[in-house]
Amino acid sequence: MGFLNVCWEWFKANIFTQTAQFMALLVLIGLIIAKKKWYECLAGMLKAYIGYSVFNVASGGLTPTFRPILLGLKDAFNLNATVSDPYFGMGTISGVIMPDLGRSMSLTALVMVFGFLVSIALALLGKFTKIRTLNVAGNCLNAFAMAQTCAIAICCPQFSDTELIIAASLFTGISNCVYSNLTVEAAQTLTDGAGMAVGHSQNIMDAFAFWLGDRAAKKAEKEGKSVKYLDDLNLPGWLSIFNDIYVAAAIVMFVFFGIIILAIGPEKLAAIEGSGYAPGSSFAMYIFTTTMKFPMYMVILTTGLRMFVSELTVAFNYISEKVLGGVLPAVDCACFYGFVSNPNVLTLGFLTGSIGMIGSTIVGALLGLPFVLIMGFIPMFFDNATVASFAHVRGGIKNTIICCLLTGILDVIVGGLGCWVMGFIQYGGFGMNFDAAITFPIFGLLWKNLGWIGIGVVLVCLLAIPQIQYARSKDTYWLASKDWEEYKKVVASK
Repeated sequence: MGFLNVCWEWFKANIFTQTAQFMALLVLIGLIIAKKKWYECLAGMLKAYIGYSVFNVASGGLTPTFRPILLGLKDAFNLNATVSDPYFGMGTISGVIMPDLGRSMSLTALVMVFGFLVSIALALLGKFTKIRTLNVAGNCLNAFAMAQTCAIAICCPQFSDTELIIAASLFTGISNCVYSNLTVEAAQTLTDGAGMAVGHSQNIMDAFAFWLGDRAAKKAEKEGKSVKYLDDLNLPGWLSIFNDIYVAAAIVMFVFFGIIILAIGPEKLAAIEGSGYAPGSSFAMYIFTTTMKFPMYMVILTTGLRMFVSELTVAFNYISEKVLGGVLPAVDCACFYGFVSNPNVLTLGFLTGSIGMIGSTIVGALLGLPFVLIMGFIPMFFDNATVASFAHVRGGIKNTIICCLLTGILDVIVGGLGCWVMGFIQYGGFGMNFDAAITFPIFGLLWKNLGWIGIGVVLVCLLAIPQIQYARSKDTYWLASKDWEEYKKVVASK
């Protein structure tokens, strides 16, 4: 017994509480399950360790760079300002929130694994659960596990580590399936039956935007009118500058955070510990170099994420293909951009949604709301560009503008409410993309006030959603995922 205890203590100190080592071990196990050769398993394990270590470097740089500025903004204008961005949020979660809660980040890795197993079980039992998808987007699975584990941890501090793992794994696994399952018809329509769904973080709005556009298209057809698409317009070529996500991130952060730093002013900024601004130095150059750190760290983050996520995805895809035949893989939203009829759809969505986000932030600040969200580039671009893809495919320009403006407003206002309800405001950052923004205010109240009962209520409500979907379209529900050509014939005959 003493030997086993010594082994456990060694494992806990050197593997379980060291996320990079633990992630490498998980990847090694996954690649062995996927029947890879020994040298491929070794290479994958090393890539996972290096990748997560690189990720930690970037996440450890984002928080100390931007958090002092946000604190200065709070002090200068008495604001509760929170940066909403998954990468910034992951840095805050791993560097500030989880340590402050006394929780190990390895819990999130366990939640990712067990949550994936829950998703597999739901897909295997699709006849009963009505689930048609399995999320295999490793980068999203990692981000979701981190955010959702942290959300439940902060709402339910009374949970032990074991209870937290169980609750977060169930919520992560079920929500991943339910949210991606909403996008089957939309994704199949955009790609004309490519056989995949969306496994990102704005799936609720993707499905709604497609539904609204489909209704608009059918109404126009009945009235003998036509929907106007971007393909019919000639847009200026300079908008293509936003097609590069790092350039777009640099521009957005320079404008947005530049305004914030200007509002604080050099004197107040110099007095903020950790701001990095020295009295008498060039204030303009400080704004430039500081805001450029976001895309710089974003490059480092994405590089690290790709390294270990690619190895995780190999194992997840193997399980999806070999064990769950017929289930649609839910993939990263960027996979759908190549199916958009006009690349300017993405730009229109990004710019329209950004106006909604920035405008909502300004309005929230002027109204003195107890919460104000400052949207980072990831939700600003990917939420809006993805929603635009599905809004435009049937609803055209008008539906794209409406849905992206709505996305921007809800991301900031309702997402800010969620951060305030759950308690993320005090930490200055979290990743509140659309699905979390629209649900966490309610989920947070249930979890904080009812504990396990609240967890149960949320899970039951989520599991009811695919049942409702199936009840409303029994004749086409399974065809949409298994026989797209037949699905189109049935729909056309109605």
